[in-house]
Amino acid sequence: MLVTIVKGDTLWHLCQEHLKDPLRWRELSKYNDFTNPHLIYPGEELRIPVSMAKEVVGVAEEELVEYQAELERLKVELAESEATRDKLEAEISGLNESMAQLKAQLMALEDSLKSQEKLMDAVSQSSDAVASGIKEALEMNKACYP
Repeated sequence: MLVTIVKGDTLWHLCQEHLKDPLRWRELSKYNDFTNPHLIYPGEELRIPVSMAKEVVGVAEEELVEYQAELERLKVELAESEATRDKLEAEISGLNESMAQLKAQLMALEDSLKSQEKLMDAVSQSSDAVASGIKEALEMNKACYP
């Protein structure tokens, strides 16, 4: 494989790009006639052996398999998380409904308490009136029968 060097290229950069390992630039010296591998110039051609490129493809394929396995694992985790979220949302909805029912019951109890208080006040007033009437009757009775 021939790569034409352009302005700004370095062996380090080209090895990273084509071989996925910048440290392999020294190996390329075996296949190229650089007088100084630290000085490469635009227009020069860099030879990259097919065997080295195939190694990169093999490594990339292995990484792809690993990434696909990780992706599948993440998909399973996502599905589990979504199921948990749906379950929690249903529980929250049920709790909200229970809370609304409890609030309605509380309001009914408060209303009942208010009416019982009114009834107790009426009974108290009535008993006060009866007691007052009895007291008056006793005093009249005393006055009539000394």
